[in-house]
Amino acid sequence: MKIESKRLILRNWEDGDVEDIVEGLNNIEVAKWMAGVHYPYTENDARNFIERAKNNDENVKMLFAIVLKENNKVIGGTEIRNINRKDGTCRWWNMA
Repeated sequence: MKIESKRLILRNWEDGDVEDIVEGLNNIEVAKWMAGVHYPYTENDARNFIERAKNNDENVKMLFAIVLKENNKVIGGTEIRNINRKDGTCRWWNMA
């Protein structure tokens, strides 16, 4: 799935996102605000995250990369869960 605005793209996670994820999450000023992210954050951590995201059951939750269009760089992620006909829950995180 891909959703675009003038500035951003929400899309499925890709194997090529590893470098951007490590760059963003291997920063203590970012990681300290995220309960599920440990520091230091490694390439192996990023690969494992992407693999889990790609194998995720979209009936339970949907995971997307937040990409800055101007340089095609991943600057965060979002998750939509508890989806039903009326509503859902959205969480997001950013590294920029």
